[in-house]
Amino acid sequence: MSVRETDDRPSLPPGYRTRPPRRSDVAAIAAVAGANDTAVSGESDVTEAEIAFRWDTPRYNPEHDALVVEADDGTVVGYRCVSSCQDHLQIDAYLVVHPEHWRRGLEPFLLTDAEARAVELAAAAQAGARASLGVWCFRQDEILQQLFRAAGFAPTRVFQQMTIDAAAIRGEPRWPAGIEVRLFRRGVDERAIHAALEEAFAKHFRFSHQSFAEWEVEMFSWGDLDLGLWWVAWDGDEVAGTVLGAVLPTGGHVEILAIREGWRGRRLGAALLLHSLRQLVSFGHERITLDVDAANVTGADRVYQRAGMRVCRETDFFEKELPATR
Repeated sequence: MSVRETDDRPSLPPGYRTRPPRRSDVAAIAAVAGANDTAVSGESDVTEAEIAFRWDTPRYNPEHDALVVEADDGTVVGYRCVSSCQDHLQIDAYLVVHPEHWRRGLEPFLLTDAEARAVELAAAAQAGARASLGVWCFRQDEILQQLFRAAGFAPTRVFQQMTIDAAAIRGEPRWPAGIEVRLFRRGVDERAIHAALEEAFAKHFRFSHQSFAEWEVEMFSWGDLDLGLWWVAWDGDEVAGTVLGAVLPTGGHVEILAIREGWRGRRLGAALLLHSLRQLVSFGHERITLDVDAANVTGADRVYQRAGMRVCRETDFFEKELPATR
């Protein structure tokens, strides 16, 4: 049983037990998430590296920040994790249950347990500050959609996954004058890239500044990171933008595309996107995806649409204000 369970919270249904996750659970948790996503949306792009990623963050507490649900036979059937930004004002929770165990009471138990952990994390915020807990699910996930609303969460954002087929990718990148594009250099480019990302994403939804030390640990703990898919656009000795590709079970993926404010409006984003798309196709991927905030302040979704990408899936993000810290 969770240490945060009390009599007025949903109890763990009979036939299940909980414990903190172990490294050996990564494949089983990814399988649960993959089965859930496939049942809800028809496919899954979950990777084991994605599941383990949060465990390698400097603030991760293995005893409290994640929880595994096992059936009586020891099979992993559910999972939740909670993570917090540096100031503890923006907290996120992820929960998933294997389709064979839907609607047995695991979803409300995991959500309530995650919220209790979020309240604990928010207690570290500045006195009087208001923290919020964010959760998300696919648009067609009726179970979580209903659960989140019933628990007092409000939808605040829509994230879209966009896709393009290899045959639809045409033309060559047109680079703005003075721009040189090079592969990321480990041991050389880290600080410049970190600073560029901090600036490029500063006005994005729920952005939280991250120290270089923490960013470096997180970034290079990512198990699927392929430096051969990471390109940097330089204007002299300044980073103008960067794009990072990845490989998911569904095909190629554009993980990061960032343009610094002073270089926007010059079609650098379109050029970097096309460059990454073409590289992923050259590696044999017939389909490429990326994820975007539908209300992105930079209008990135329009750049992707002009490149021929189309929306293939939508994820709703919900938020709930947590009690003020004392």
